[in-house]
Amino acid sequence: MGSACVATNPSAPPDAVAVQESDPLTPRFPDSRSASGDFEGKALPGMMARRRAFDLSLALGAAAADAAPGRAGAPPGRGAAGLRLASGACSVPHPGKASQGADSYFVAPSGTGVGVADGVGEWEWRFGCDPRAFADELMAGCLAAVELRPPEGEAGRDPGFSAYLAMRSGFGQARSFGSSTALVAALHSDVGVLGVASLGDSTLMQLRRGGDGLDTRFRVVARTLEQQHSFNCPFQLCRMPREEDIPRLLAEGKQKLARAVMRRPQVKEDLPEDARRYSLPVEEGDLLVVGTDGVFDNLHDHEICDLLASLCPEAGRASPERLAEAIVSAACERSRRRDGSSPFSVHARNSGYAHAGGKMDDVTCVCAWLVH
Repeated sequence: MGSACVATNPSAPPDAVAVQESDPLTPRFPDSRSASGDFEGKALPGMMARRRAFDLSLALGAAAADAAPGRAGAPPGRGAAGLRLASGACSVPHPGKASQGADSYFVAPSGTGVGVADGVGEWEWRFGCDPRAFADELMAGCLAAVELRPPEGEAGRDPGFSAYLAMRSGFGQARSFGSSTALVAALHSDVGVLGVASLGDSTLMQLRRGGDGLDTRFRVVARTLEQQHSFNCPFQLCRMPREEDIPRLLAEGKQKLARAVMRRPQVKEDLPEDARRYSLPVEEGDLLVVGTDGVFDNLHDHEICDLLASLCPEAGRASPERLAEAIVSAACERSRRRDGSSPFSVHARNSGYAHAGGKMDDVTCVCAWLVH
């Protein structure tokens, strides 16, 4: 993500452009850092410098409501109770950044949740702040909130609302200044429903293969929708300094940020309440693909499905870490191209801008199988 945005039209519809044409992609595996959940009974290995997987259990439960678009009232999948997420992740920073990127994510080794956040790099070059600190704290707080507070009332009846509460609490606990998109997914394993809260342009896709055990192709069962104020200006959670912070900012040498606070107009900021909420019935064998815009700005949905099918053995499951690495590698490859079609180029053209090829960015992906 490039720059910070403020809300000018909170009721604007999300941007969810369907795209088609593509070119074949050959998966390559860059020098990245990745993490795997409990797919093979192993603990999480190390991530990027300062990257940490927040290994907290989610205590969620209850019935589904507020189903995904087109699936209202859909029942839980067959044998859905008792499922868990077998997850793996990969993250590669923008190659042109001096820092190690602004994306963050979490994977719960207990198999109960995943999430991603895309911090805004402008905080680094404009104000001298670590752009990833806010995103890291946001992700840590989201998991901590769900770990410590079992669902009650509406949260107990609506998995999507539970995910929103986790996002709201995580946002409230963040202490660093910054801004970020956020997506939190939490599995209600007792009823086989995935609760999702998404603010901004990170994306979750729920994929499923044919039921005969022979078809390795994936189809998109559900997909979250992006939230954009305007082209390339997604909804973002933001923690700005207040007037009482100005003396400390000046003492720390952050004069530009202090001046921005003094000149700051009264604008509406995006809040967790603006997040879209989903409750997605899941089945054993479903595959979740969760990524920041670095993935979904560069790869069309059908390209991701084709790539995953090529990596998964017949009626089998490849390591989720390997799948995440392949998606990130393909997205990085596409981002360097200056010709051809990409989701970002389609968005740009539809918004009246000329752009060909991909878009270089931090790229983060979490893949998770639904398993018993």
